[in-house]
Amino acid sequence: MMGKGSGSGKGAILHERSKETIDISNNELRKPSLVETSPKGFTNVGNSCYANAALQCLLSTSLTHALLQPESMDILRGYSSNHRLLELGAGSFDSQNVDDVDESVRSRSSRMSRKEKRRQRRMEKRMHVKSDWLTRHLTLITREYVENEPSKTSWFYRGKNIIVDPSPITKHPDRLSKCLTPYQQEDAHEFMRALLTTLTMNGENKRLSSLFDGLLESAVTCQVCRRSSLTRDRYMDLSLDIVGKHVNTLGDAMCEFTKTEFLDCDNTVFCENCAQKQPVAKGLRLATAPSILVCHLKRFSYNDYGRMVRLHKHLRFPLNLEIGDYMSLANKATPPSYELVGVLVHQGRSCESGHYIAYVKSQNEWYKANDSQISKADVNTVLSQQAYILMYEVAGMRSTTMKRFPTPLARSRRNHVDMHDALN
Repeated sequence: MMGKGSGSGKGAILHERSKETIDISNNELRKPSLVETSPKGFTNVGNSCYANAALQCLLSTSLTHALLQPESMDILRGYSSNHRLLELGAGSFDSQNVDDVDESVRSRSSRMSRKEKRRQRRMEKRMHVKSDWLTRHLTLITREYVENEPSKTSWFYRGKNIIVDPSPITKHPDRLSKCLTPYQQEDAHEFMRALLTTLTMNGENKRLSSLFDGLLESAVTCQVCRRSSLTRDRYMDLSLDIVGKHVNTLGDAMCEFTKTEFLDCDNTVFCENCAQKQPVAKGLRLATAPSILVCHLKRFSYNDYGRMVRLHKHLRFPLNLEIGDYMSLANKATPPSYELVGVLVHQGRSCESGHYIAYVKSQNEWYKANDSQISKADVNTVLSQQAYILMYEVAGMRSTTMKRFPTPLARSRRNHVDMHDALN
């Protein structure tokens, strides 16, 4: 469900940064500075705080390297687990004959009619056009976000804050999804999902989708013959219920998400092996672990009267996350360790209004990003937030990648076209 964010109305009136405002010498570029190490603010184009907060969280991850340096993708992709399963994609198969998923995947297109294939090709063409548009503008915004030297049109300066203009995307959220309306209060999670779906072409762009993509495995196990039927579905984030009184930590929410349910009596399921209805155990696990793990906490829920309300409970979440206990028992994957890099927060008393901000990690420091305003934050403040979205990435992935591929702060903007071509 969604929580609306109002932002700051019509957006701040900004003054373009002149050469006299900041003079960055070569010496300042060589050593770490506030401009180089801290995140930059985003202009609010009118009720766009939801988009700004989502972009802050996304650009706090290694997605920045993937966009600016496609050659680093092989390293970034290597941090996810179970590559073979991820490449095969979603499907249903028998646990005692796992290889039959290959045949299932190969036969999908052959089962489609000519009309369905034509419709699919038209949809793919439209998807490519949208993805090209988004990748081009997001790459430019990302470059402005990480570099020191401003362009004449996209950087602004106010006090000590350097501000990037994301309006090529945030003014047109309806290009990402028809459910999003320009200049209206929208849900940050819905915007983030629409952006990632468009960016990865719904998983067709394997290079970028491998950062966020994972597979969920639903297993239905007969309690008589013990035979299991497995179904795997793609996910870009995990939407976790936090309603129950027993759900007080992220671990509790993950346990609730992956708990096993027993179906018997009137809820028995037909078992093909037994050729009759039998009691079964049904459970959901993670078949693969992505390089960047997005956890969406369902902070908006219906109450006993059928009204949608905002949950104000505080859910404890860790700086370092282990997910081995929630992985599939069938493929026995060993997932990586994760570290927290971004927290998206909805401030407000209801789902119909409020404001979105983000806390992001950069160079082992935490910052509060409130549209154009950036300020330092201590870790205890971050951990005390009523989080709406948590961004985790594989521990050490960014530092290792930066050693191999330093962020191209001084590279010409003309290269963004070549980078976009390499990502697709």
